[in-house]
Amino acid sequence: MKRHLGIREASIPAGSIYRYHDHWKARDVIPLSANILWVLYGSEGHYLVKVLLNEREAVLPVATTQWPYYRWEDLRAYYVEKLRSMHTGIQENMQEYLRRLE
Repeated sequence: MKRHLGIREASIPAGSIYRYHDHWKARDVIPLSANILWVLYGSEGHYLVKVLLNEREAVLPVATTQWPYYRWEDLRAYYVEKLRSMHTGIQENMQEYLRRLE
């Protein structure tokens, strides 16, 4: 089963644990430490979200006509579907889910 965050720099699976460095460059994705900031802008019950990774606008695999802003409904639907594809959901105990992973 393919699992990834949908972040372009971090979404290429390695065929072997010994070859992960061919694609994964932690210094490019999360240099020393990382922070992810979700900024919500709201008006009249509608929300736009801008996601910053290390203070830079992040490109997410979600359709938008207003980049770097994403409609909250679209962003939520994307991640709810991603959880569903991993056989879990937003109400699940994620600590237990992680323990069950092989």
